[in-house]
Amino acid sequence: MLPIRDVRASVGAGFLVPLVGTMMMMCAPAAPAAPAAPAAHTALPRAAVLGGLQRLLADLQLRWAEHL
Repeated sequence: MLPIRDVRASVGAGFLVPLVGTMMMMCAPAAPAAPAAPAAHTALPRAAVLGGLQRLLADLQLRWAEHL
């Protein structure tokens, strides 16, 4: 028989977590009610972002070619 010392409810996941022995739990931060991503914006113009991605791809291609 396994002695259960406590039971925690994971409400978001929808299940119960039995705690046994000296097992410890990590406290996770709570998620906000609304996601922050839709409100986020960058100060960079789209062309600057795309230009940066193109430079990154070119650099990766050069590095890959050096290893062939």
